[in-house]
This record gives sequence, structure tokens and C-alpha cells, in this order.
Amino acid sequence: RCSGVSAGDVLEVGVAPPRRSGSSASPSARTSETSARAAPPSSVALSLEVVRVLAPWVEEAEPDGVLATLRLGSPSGRAAGADLAAVLGSVGSIPLPPYMRREAEPADAHSYQTVFAAAERSGSVAAPTAGLHFTSQVLDRLRAAGVHTSTVALHVGAGTFMPIVAPTIASHPMHSERFSIGVRQLEQIASSAVAGRPLVPVGTTSARTLESLYWAACGLDAAPLRVVGGRGELGHVGQWAPYRRGGVVLPVEPGRGLERLIATATAHGVSELHGSTALCIAPGYDFALCDGLLTNFHQPDSTLMLLVGALLGGSHPARQMYAHAVAQRYRFLSYGDCNLIVRPPPSE
Repeated sequence: RCSGVSAGDVLEVGVAPPRRSGSSASPSARTSETSARAAPPSSVALSLEVVRVLAPWVEEAEPDGVLATLRLGSPSGRAAGADLAAVLGSVGSIPLPPYMRREAEPADAHSYQTVFAAAERSGSVAAPTAGLHFTSQVLDRLRAAGVHTSTVALHVGAGTFMPIVAPTIASHPMHSERFSIGVRQLEQIASSAVAGRPLVPVGTTSARTLESLYWAACGLDAAPLRVVGGRGELGHVGQWAPYRRGGVVLPVEPGRGLERLIATATAHGVSELHGSTALCIAPGYDFALCDGLLTNFHQPDSTLMLLVGALLGGSHPARQMYAHAVAQRYRFLSYGDCNLIVRPPPSE
């Protein structure tokens, strides 16, 4: 998160990673005006140009803003010629969720990172906070108990905090996020799916990524695989792609669909797959791969609550679960408690 001044107004900008490498107009940001806080003095100048306003941003007790695509100018001052990521790291701060209502502290640079975080994969505007409950020791104990673990790279976008203000879910513009996964990691997931072992993602972003990988393998909206500069590109999974698949023939077993994608990647010498997703998982969605979910307790009016309702089988069990959480005074949101949701068996 960076602060600056435009026409006398103080702006706060949360910058997400580019959608495509090499694109100067691809970072997305949540921008808002505020007069309560002054921008920190700095000898670094970085110009931001709004290329496209994607959606309004209206959040309770927060200044109104927009989700926009930006064009970033070359750094000037003492940062002239420096790498953009290094500049943002020097003038910005850890982008804590707005509902935490405090400025970032030096300790957040460590405490707001999961055990899965890797410096070479930086780019999220938020931590996938369900992962904060894990430590290296916990992972070792899980592996010793025979639990397999696989990792994906999640580039969490600012849209994860965007509340639903549209009158219907259908008119809500779902935020898009990039992800990547190694082919070997995908092989482990496919093997578990084929063997019938339960797949339990850690966090809603991981769940959306796992489901999106399946739909990408099926060729819905996204091409099954394109090789661009040695990278395996899956393309983009649209917001409603699984709901309007029409005559697309799906694999009988989801794991087989992933195996087909793995075979294609291997044939092209690709070791890592990249893609993006705007998939909206809401009640009525038919999960392909997720058998459960480890996740924190979320804000009302969020798309994360839609996903929880979809996994539980509707809004009623979700309301029951959250009523219990409130009654027991469980802690909500990023630094809060975690819950395990097991997908109920299909009704007869």
C-alpha cells in the first residue's frame, strides 16, 4: 500500500501485481481519497495514471474508492532506474485489510506472512490468512500422519476485500486473480483426486484456484494450454464459465481432467502453469475437486461468504455456523480463528 498526493488530495493506493508480464498498464489497484492522513515524505516520485475504472468501491466506514487498472510511470528521484518492485517495497507498507483499522507495523512484515510464502513469489495485496494457522512443525506432523501437501502460488488481489453492493450476485463484478502451480504439484493433486483421497484447500483463494484449474483443464473460457516464452499459460477462467458450459463434455473424473492437462504440459516441456480466474463460487455451484475447506470467519456481504455457503450446501447451514461462531465469541477475519468445513454428501 502506497500513499501520495494528487491535486491536493491524499490518495491511498493498494497495488496488485500485473496481469501479464511486460504490460505497463496492467496493475490493478484500489484507490481512495482521504484527508485524515498525510502522505509520508519521500524523495521518490512514482506517477500513476488511471487507464480504466473497473468498478466502484463502497465499503462501510471507509472512504469511497474505485478498483482501477493503472499505468505506472518510471520512478524518479533517488529511485530512478530502480526495479519497480524494489521501489514499491521501499515506499510502501504491508497492505493490511482495511477492517483492521490501523497502520502497518514493522512486525507485520513477518506476522502477516504464511509459512508457505516465498520471496520470489511476492505480489499479493493480502495474505491468504487461513495459512497463518500453519507452521513448519504442523506441516511435518501432517506429513508424518500420511497427509500429502501441495502448494500453489496465489496472487491475492484487492478485490478479495470488495463487498457485494450490487442488487444481485449476477451483477456483481467478480475480482480477478492470478495463480501458478508447478506441474509436479498438480500431479500430486491429480493422483489424490483419482485415488479418491479428500482434497482440502487451505483458504478460499486456494479453493477457487483448485476449482479454476479443473475448469481450465476442461477448456472453459481458458485455452487448455498455450506455451508463451517457455511458460505454460492456461488463460483466464471467467466468472460464470462453469454455470454456462453448454455442450462442453467434461471428464467423468475430475482427476482425469487434470491428468490430461499434465500430459499436455509435459509434452511441451512446461514445468509450471500460470493462469487467472474470476470464478464466482456461489450456492448452487457443483464442486469438482474440493472436498472440504480450512478457512477463517469472513465478513458479511463478501464473495467469500458465497463460497462458504456453496460448500455447506446453502445459506441456511452457513447462517447456523456463523450464529454458533458469534455465540461462542470466535475471532473473525485475518488474525482470527479457523474452521474446517467438510462438504456434505450429495442428497439422494
